[in-house]
This record gives sequence, C-alpha cells and structure tokens, in this order.
Amino acid sequence: MLELSALFGEVEQELDDSKIHFRVGGLSSVMRIGNVRDETGRLISMHTISAPLPPGGSAQYRAAERQPAWHTDSLYRRRPPVGSALYCVTAPPSGGATCFADATTAFASLDEVTKERLRGLTCVCSMAHHDAKVKKRGSPDYPTLSEAQRRANPAQRVPLVLRHPQTGREALSGMNAGTCAVLPGGAELSRAEMDRCELEAVEMPSVEAELRALLPFATRDEFVVQWQWEPGDFVVWDNRCTMHCATGFEWQRFTREMWRTTLVREWEE
Repeated sequence: MLELSALFGEVEQELDDSKIHFRVGGLSSVMRIGNVRDETGRLISMHTISAPLPPGGSAQYRAAERQPAWHTDSLYRRRPPVGSALYCVTAPPSGGATCFADATTAFASLDEVTKERLRGLTCVCSMAHHDAKVKKRGSPDYPTLSEAQRRANPAQRVPLVLRHPQTGREALSGMNAGTCAVLPGGAELSRAEMDRCELEAVEMPSVEAELRALLPFATRDEFVVQWQWEPGDFVVWDNRCTMHCATGFEWQRFTREMWRTTLVREWEE
C-alpha cells in the first residue's frame, strides 16, 4: 500500500500522537480504521459509529439528524494533507460504503451572490474539538487529546472556499467535524469560547447557520458517488476538492478493516 500511495504524493510518516496505537504492523505511516480488536479485546483500529444510509440509499446530508458525517480530512492541522488513500482488507457483506462529493462542481453550481459571500468566510478548525465531538456523539472509544496535546495542536483558520493550486478552480472547504465556528474576515473567538469548543464539544451558532445550511446542497445526489468496498480495493482522493463520509454497517456482527495513508504534499511536475 505504501508503494501505491507514494505514486500520488509524499506519504506522511507519523500518525497523530493520540492515534499511534492504530498503526498497522508497526508502521507509523499506515493507520487501521474499523472495528478490529486484538486477542485481548483491545480496540486496535480507529472506530467511529456511522449511521446507515436511509431507504433509497441517498447520502445527501440530513440536517435534522446531522448525518451522514461529511468531512474533509484533518483540516485542523497547520498543513492539511493534500490527499488520502484507503485500502480495504475486510468488508462487511452490506453497508460500510464510503461516499465522495465533488466540492468543486457543488461550488460552481451556487448562485454568484452566495459564492461571493462564502468567499469572505473562514472556518475555525480544531483537533481537540473534532475528537471531543466524535466521542460525545456516539463513538465512546474515540481517543481525545490530553491537555499537552491540545496545546501542541492549536486551532487553525481555513477558508470556506479554497482555490486549487493546480487547477485554479474553487471548491467548498472547511467541512469537518473539527469546525467549531465560521467567521468573517478577521473576527476571532474568545479564549472562553475556544475552551468550550475544545473541552465540551460546543459548536458556535455560525456552524449551524453556514455549514449545516450548505451541506444538503453540496451533497445532492448529482455531486456524490458511493463506493461499496470489496477486499483489495484501493481508493485515493484529493482533499482539496472533495468531501467524503463513512456509512454504517452491523459492526456488532461483522468486521470492517481499512488501512489509510495520508498524502502531505504532491510530487512536483
């Protein structure tokens, strides 16, 4: 998997400290995702519990349920990864698909007034907020940051509209469980507000007003492809112009094991 991933860019060599025990075979560049446990029953994969797709199979975001959990990987980092790759080791007999949304075409389909307004907004993305929120909302095994890790990973500002450095096309960005506020221009959160976001998984009202209002449009069926995994499948994507989401399966009965690599930069032409 490492050799294949390296065809598309530079593979990150270290996992986040809070996820190091999910590495595959001692390799700090490959993370195990799913519901795999070792012989002692200890969880050795990053496990998030996702909702299954509704009847009809649409992955369009349902604001009332906050599902599916559409996102772009690791926007809370100082240098967000340019891409990610997944390799399927074991798949359940049904469910467990990954869905991908074309964030470039979605942005291009908006009216000009909305485009211009969104260009002026930035998202406050925090790793501590992300991990606390995932744990609070139904994934109790998800690791959260220690205070030292929190200090070492301060929140980042991410533009809501990102221009791709190679294609020049604009895409919706900032869609991540780590987004705790959407702010105009040079606006800032207070220290007390940031503490509530990171320690209590609180979202500022601007997330509801902007992101959750935008997601149902951005994940309409015409912008989305669903990938139903089979063992041996390998999928790579560009984080700068796509969003993705996991979908649920019967995790109490079946095993799903995926290996993930992260691409920190593309190769020069």
